[in-house]
Amino acid sequence: NLTNNHASSSAAAASAASSSWIASIAKLRMSNDGPTYRTALVTADKLLGNIISHPMEEKYRTIKRSNPAFSKRLGAVAGGSELILASGFTVDSKDGVEYYVLRPSADAWPRLVGTRTEVKRVLEEYDRSRMVGGGASAVGGGGASATASAGMMPPVPPV
Repeated sequence: NLTNNHASSSAAAASAASSSWIASIAKLRMSNDGPTYRTALVTADKLLGNIISHPMEEKYRTIKRSNPAFSKRLGAVAGGSELILASGFTVDSKDGVEYYVLRPSADAWPRLVGTRTEVKRVLEEYDRSRMVGGGASAVGGGGASATASAGMMPPVPPV
């Protein structure tokens, strides 16, 4: 049955994608100081949120890898490139310039929304831990892993 095979491959792709963004967020946290980590999460949240808010606008789905502000805040930060790629972006080159590009597809939207949901959750958890004065990690403790292993995904509008 073609429909079941497609659903099965989409579920497998979503599962693989969720584990890769969980790993990239963990790398961000373990490899960077608090302010750098938070800035990377805020940047990823804004970037992914812009695409979700304006899905038909290509300018939000293409990022020049050498953009100084992007590189400083996310692209060149340990774990940042992995998070962008886990969100569904690929690296393309045009006229010798490298770009992160997110191409619309049936799998791209749930992957994008799922990554943004996780980034937002981890950022909120990190900020809460700072307000309480704790130094708890915003990755682990069952949060990201429990969400991924339970297979929960946010509601997704049709593509």
